[in-house]
Formats: sequence, C-alpha cells, structure tokens
Amino acid sequence: MAENERIPETGEGGFKEAVCIDAMRIYDTCSAKDCLEDLRVILPASQTEAVNNATGVRLRDAKVLTVYLDLQPVPFDKGFYSVDMTFFFEVNLELFGPLPNGIIPLCGICIFSKKVILYGSEGSVQMFSSDKSADLPEGKGLRNLPKATVQVAEPIALSFYEKGYQAFVLDYSIREEAGEMRPLIEASSSMMLIRDHAVSWQIDPHKIAVAGFSAGGHLAASLGILWDHPALREKLDTCGGKNRPDAMILGYPVITAGPLTHQGSLYWVSGQHAMGTPENEFWALDRHVDEKTPPAFVWHTVEDDCVPVENTLLLVNALQAHHVPFACHIFPNGGHGMSLCNQEVFTPNAAASSWVPLCHTWLSELFDFVL
Repeated sequence: MAENERIPETGEGGFKEAVCIDAMRIYDTCSAKDCLEDLRVILPASQTEAVNNATGVRLRDAKVLTVYLDLQPVPFDKGFYSVDMTFFFEVNLELFGPLPNGIIPLCGICIFSKKVILYGSEGSVQMFSSDKSADLPEGKGLRNLPKATVQVAEPIALSFYEKGYQAFVLDYSIREEAGEMRPLIEASSSMMLIRDHAVSWQIDPHKIAVAGFSAGGHLAASLGILWDHPALREKLDTCGGKNRPDAMILGYPVITAGPLTHQGSLYWVSGQHAMGTPENEFWALDRHVDEKTPPAFVWHTVEDDCVPVENTLLLVNALQAHHVPFACHIFPNGGHGMSLCNQEVFTPNAAASSWVPLCHTWLSELFDFVL
C-alpha cells in the first residue's frame, strides 16, 4: 500500500486531489434483487377490445429483451458516477373470462428503470464478462441480451484503498518458476516501478508498505529483510535501495526454514525443495533481520495448524534484538488463511478481525497519514 499524495489547492481553479476513473473497472455493493410490481404493460392497439372484455389476466412468462445504460459524465472532483439502467421485458400473458375464443394469449412490453451509483476502483480488479459476441462471426452475436460482468478484487487491498491508500496487487512467480530469487526480483522491481511513478500516481515515495499473508507473507518479509542482500544485488540493480519498503504488514507469515516452517509454502516462493540444504536455509528470514529492516505489523493465531505461530515469534524476537519497531498481535483462536476474518471472506472471527483496524491505526501513525 502506498499513501496518496495530497495535492494542495492552488487558488481559483485549483484542486485537492485528482481522481482517475476507469469505467470498465468498478467495484461497489451495487448488486440487488428487485421485485418488480405494478409495471405498466404496453400492448398492441389491436388487442384493446380483448383486454377490455377480459375478466382476468395471468402472466405466463417474462424475459429481458435488452438493457440500455446511460452513464453520467464523471465529475472531475468526484470519485463516483451514476448509471441509469433501462430494462425492456417481453411479457406473455393469458386473457380469460367471457371471451368468444376462450383463453387468448397476448404479448406486450414492460419497461423498468433504475439508477445506481458506482465508485472508481484500484487497478487490480479482474474482469469477467458475459459479452462474447466479439468472438463470434458478424451477425451471429447474442442479440438483445443484457451484459453481465463479474469483478474480482483482493479484499485486503480494498480495505486499505477505502482508507485512502493506493493499493497494488502483485502476481508473482511460484513453485518451479520461483527459483533464482525470481519472486523477490519481481517484488523489488514492482516497488521501484511504483516509486518511479510516484508523481503521476500521487504517491509519497517515502511511505510505501508491503503486505503479504502466508507464503505471500514470506515474500513481503523477504522484500523488507533482503532488499539490500548481495545475492539480490547480483541479479538486480536496486538503484541504491529504491526497492526497500517503508513498512511491512504480515499475516500468519512463513518466516523460517526447517521444522517450524511450512515447507510447501516455502517451496511456492523459493522453488527450493530439500530441507537442510544451504539453498533452503537461506530463506530463514529471521536470521537475516538487521537494523535496516523496516518496521513491521505482524499477526497470527495460536490455532494455525498450517504455519506454526512460532514463525511470527521468531520474527518478532529478531526484530526486537535489532531494535526494529514492530506491532505483534497473536489471537487464541482461528485457523490458517483467514484474511479479513469476516463473513465477506467466509472466515468470521470477531477477535481476529480486529487486526484490520489495528493495522490501519498503526500504519496511519507510522506514516502520519490521516484516515
């Protein structure tokens, strides 16, 4: 996470903060189930007499013909915009009563309109769309169908984004592709890329935190601890430490090598199989902590049966020994991989979920950032 730069107001016509909106990358709790009642049905004029003579009407079925979307121009100084949606339904009815021809089928059109407010998202949202017509031959597309879009975003990144931080998500190399320090190189390169774009992305280059959980916690801690290691600098020009994060946020992290590690996770981020080898032991991060290691926020649960809580204890002991500031929260209950520890991620835990506001407060005080 990186702190947003606050751009001072510059008099008339000035602005406080630029907001970039990508209309194809939105997130919001705008999904809804609407019960449509008392919709007006538009019928052919030729059916007026039959309707007037009917004693009752029954709905057989309804389907969506098309949906029109009208996007409001995005205000420059707002982080949201409105979308007007108009749904067109085809409804099939049955008229019955004292009619000369018995039950009469009837087809009409219903119109339903709705407005929603959408908010601009961070750039790591994945998009999945039902609109496949572009892949079909001309004239063979799926006509008159609404377009459905599913958006998947990292909930932890969004929790910081909502607090005013810029948030970035790194997809790094794993397993066999993780050899030769490749994930650490990718993380270092990403950190330098963010700093290179600090002005255009409105980021304070001196207030950037790295966050990681489980195996990702090992990579995040590797960046914070090994950022200046000679083995890394042999493979990557780190531009005098431009890859060093200013803080680490680590959840149930894999830290050490040997019996207390989770060897499968260590393999995911290092590509190293065999325990006890020098290549494997190199990734025992608690042995590399020094005075240049950035401050850390660490949390874990005692009941974690995947990554032992001793990983966190080894790390904080090393931080304390080298006078590195840290906050550590260990909760008694909860398994591994709890993320935000709430219903949103299907791991509700009232006590452990407090790590989120605790971390927000810790980071805001460290960065002197007003939430």
